Amino acid sequence: MKLDNRVDEWDSFSNAVREHILTYTKKQYGDINLDDSNKGDQLQNAKLDELQNNMKRYVNRMQTNSRGEVEAIRDLLKLSHYAAITWGKYQRNEIDTYKDNKIVLENISQEKVLEILNSNKIKKITFEV
Repeated sequence: MKLDNRVDEWDSFSNAVREHILTYTKKQYGDINLDDSNKGDQLQNAKLDELQNNMKRYVNRMQTNSRGEVEAIRDLLKLSHYAAITWGKYQRNEIDTYKDNKIVLENISQEKVLEILNSNKIKKITFEV
């Protein structure tokens, strides 16, 4: 298969990820259920750190995968699926980007500070100079 540019490469890759989800992941684990979080797959209620740890696991296995090329490619598809799940959670505002309600503000606009303060995610404010 000749890939002429990055868009063709992406289309081919995204089709491989899609096929992986349809033929492997959904059959083994089920699917997301946006209407009832208790009925979805095991990652539906996953937190950001869990998703990140799973992505790191597959990145680390890429160079040490002794199970062969097929499994190495499957690990790459799994990594991509975790990235897509994370992206979806961000799109649905399901990820608390202010982990533990603790953030550091440096060189940030007044508008962004007000947005954060108005998000009701801040319980305590401390200042260090």
